[in-house]
Amino acid sequence: MTKTTFFSQELQIQITVVYNPNLKRINFRFKPQEFYISAAKKLTLNTIEKYIEKYKDYILKYCCNQNSQKELKLHLWNKPYDLVFVKSPRNSYLINEDAIYIFYTNENNIKKNIRNLYKTELSKKDINSIFDSIIAKFADCNIKSCHLSNNYKYCKSFLGRFYQKTKEIELSAFIAKYDESLIYHTLCHELCHFYYFNHSKEFKNILLKIDPDYSKNRRELKKINKEIVKDYI
Repeated sequence: MTKTTFFSQELQIQITVVYNPNLKRINFRFKPQEFYISAAKKLTLNTIEKYIEKYKDYILKYCCNQNSQKELKLHLWNKPYDLVFVKSPRNSYLINEDAIYIFYTNENNIKKNIRNLYKTELSKKDINSIFDSIIAKFADCNIKSCHLSNNYKYCKSFLGRFYQKTKEIELSAFIAKYDESLIYHTLCHELCHFYYFNHSKEFKNILLKIDPDYSKNRRELKKINKEIVKDYI
């Protein structure tokens, strides 16, 4: 028997192929932190890769079974996912219909990898267009001096933050746990701090003119938070 090892870009895991002349088909074998495929010697690596692509969903569930912790959840854009940890030569993640797979090189990297997931998913949104559409609602041209930070931090203590001195708005990557519409509501809120740094009656009056659904949005947030606080991080 001969062996060959390769890294599957599709699954983000290391795969060892064991060629067995007595086999006529492909078999799966799983050992702790390693995924093996037994294959007939005549099968090329290209054929095996096509087979992996065809059955990738099944393989992921199969090889991650020992690493899965079904009680753990993550929310992404207000949708709950099962959280699955997978030991891998690279730090990355994969999102499928029901689960988020966190690939880690070291257990100490797991939480960092999840934070990077939220930063990456938030950066995929066209936030500048949302920001510009809100700015256009203000009659005061001075508010155009406000700008967005492209540096997203994963922080639970705030969803958005307005810096008076620099007129900069910073979003927390934590906002990616909620519905996408919360980006709009948060930017409305932070832009109103251009006029009032506190949450006075005057502040709320401006906010309700720009974002009439503010009160409704606050009630929805309280409902969603009850589930999000159960997340792994």
